Amino acid sequence: MQAGSMVHDAAAAAHHFGDDIQAVEWLEQGRSVIWGQILQLRTPIDDLKEKEPNLIQGSIQPSVPSKEEIASHGQHLAVERKQILKEIRMCEGFERFLLPRAIRELTPAASHCPIVILNSSNVYDTCYALVLLPNLPDDVLPVKLDSFTPSQAKVLYHKLQTLLGEEGQTNSSWNSQSVPGAVPNNRSQSMVYELEEVDEALRNLVFSNQDKINFFADPKRKLILESNKGADSQGFKVILAELWEGVVRPVLEALALMDSSPRVKPRLQWCPAGIFSFLPLHAAGLYYTDTSPGSKLSDFVISSYIPTLSILVDRVSLLPPPGPPKLLAIAQSLSIGQPKLPGTFDEIKYINAAVEQSRALTLMTLVEEKATLENVLCELKAATWVHFACHGMQNAAHPMESALLLAGKDRLTLGMLTSLKITHGGLAFLSACQTAKGDEKLSDEAVHLSGGMLATGFGGVIATMWSVHDKVAPQVARDVYQYLKESGMDVSEAAHALHLAVENAKKNMQGEDDAAFISWVPFIHMGM
Repeated sequence: MQAGSMVHDAAAAAHHFGDDIQAVEWLEQGRSVIWGQILQLRTPIDDLKEKEPNLIQGSIQPSVPSKEEIASHGQHLAVERKQILKEIRMCEGFERFLLPRAIRELTPAASHCPIVILNSSNVYDTCYALVLLPNLPDDVLPVKLDSFTPSQAKVLYHKLQTLLGEEGQTNSSWNSQSVPGAVPNNRSQSMVYELEEVDEALRNLVFSNQDKINFFADPKRKLILESNKGADSQGFKVILAELWEGVVRPVLEALALMDSSPRVKPRLQWCPAGIFSFLPLHAAGLYYTDTSPGSKLSDFVISSYIPTLSILVDRVSLLPPPGPPKLLAIAQSLSIGQPKLPGTFDEIKYINAAVEQSRALTLMTLVEEKATLENVLCELKAATWVHFACHGMQNAAHPMESALLLAGKDRLTLGMLTSLKITHGGLAFLSACQTAKGDEKLSDEAVHLSGGMLATGFGGVIATMWSVHDKVAPQVARDVYQYLKESGMDVSEAAHALHLAVENAKKNMQGEDDAAFISWVPFIHMGM
């Protein structure tokens, strides 16, 4: 049995016997262990250095000993560490130093909006939601999902993977009619361009009908010409409808969020566990042509995601930066071995225009050969906002090697991000492929680039669940920064800005086949 499933089953047992507070605490303790340990060893120890400098000299963070020292002194070090922790926990304000957080320490995460924790258990054959509400520090609202089962969640997950391909790249047709003027280009390293096939396709084009040519990437990531014959696929509509009926709608009804359609939509945070982490909850709804208004999640709320409650608690307590925030914008249109991404230049242009008009941020750009790893790391340490427009790579075998591709052969890996600490982080916009695509084997660890940005210290992240088209990404970025400019570049409005940008992208899509959904569904907001 995997550790993750044990956590899900233990929490389900607590929920089954009516102890939902214990269920929340166990889920928090057993999920995102990697990020949890990183967060635990940052703020508390920094505070301890300031308030109790004598204690920090002990063995909480000892230097790395030799193998011989470990063998001979391991037990002594453990005893010494235990004593030091005991002394630290006797100090005011450090009573729970490096201990798992209790419910009263977790509920501040919901100070601005409800948080919906989703869990499933094969042992209990159940799916359910636990909701944290603002201003209720010792209460959890359970929501039954009676019509949704763990096996159904797995079926939807595998349907989604079939639509997207095994690396998050679509197997469905990319329809140029869905994105007017679209070029067959993609921000994922997994795409391979076969020049001979492109040349053959181009020789057979009917140039008088260029706008109606359809391209798609097959499972081998080769660019080939698609026939217009065949019915549109409806796979996405089925997935999103089942999520709506089985998961999302019951939650909205329990929170009385479907009683009206307010002019200003409220925020709702999703904290999915296990298989739920890979499902596009934010896009749940009925998308059939005869569907009446008020049948989609986006009709009622603005959705965000969080990998853990703790990561949001730490963001809530951050102070605003001293002086004007700084936005670092990085564009890399051409990485070695990858197709060119001309849309990245458009993103820099849109960002520059928004910053100039708002005057709320200072802008630093690193474009093409200037976007080296050394330059990016140097500027990133002083940045409050960051925007990456480049290729992204998800490494399933070694998740910490997942990376954003920079100049030449340089890569900014997830492992490198974990070593950084951004003190006054605002928004990180990862306009690249698969930046919020986790690993099925580590479903509760959020080992993806967007999770790394949150752990590094950024308050919010805009990322993608799978590969995005180079024509769509600049349009979404343009609209996000346009809406943010109108709010005075307020990072807390980033989720709202993305919501509006995606709604705009949906309106611009022609047709209702899977290709249209694949273009706008992957964009998500995480964090504050």
